[in-house]
Amino acid sequence: MPVVNVTPPPAITVQVTPPGVTQAVTISPNRGPQGIQGPPGAGVEWEHFVPLDGVVNGSNATFTTPTEFEPGTVVVQLNGVALAAGVGADFVTSGTSTVTMQYSPAAGSRLTATYKKA
Repeated sequence: MPVVNVTPPPAITVQVTPPGVTQAVTISPNRGPQGIQGPPGAGVEWEHFVPLDGVVNGSNATFTTPTEFEPGTVVVQLNGVALAAGVGADFVTSGTSTVTMQYSPAAGSRLTATYKKA
């Protein structure tokens, strides 16, 4: 099989001028352009896949998070599968640390949550 040497084209520099901002953007032949840098973050912290506090025994349906959460940001996972939130769904939250399951997870199940810290 013949060997083919391919030389990529040189990088291209363009000026991007959104309203009020001017930034040079280098376009590499191997990837797209770098976007304009956004504003600095607010230092938001998330908890990822943390075990919920409470007894997982097939009869307990109320659990708490180890740290307070921002309402509306909780995703509960049962044995690694994300559950649906809301009334009539798999779980609901109340306050800033309580998770109430629609049904009690079986003994030995792994119950975790991901959420934005309050």
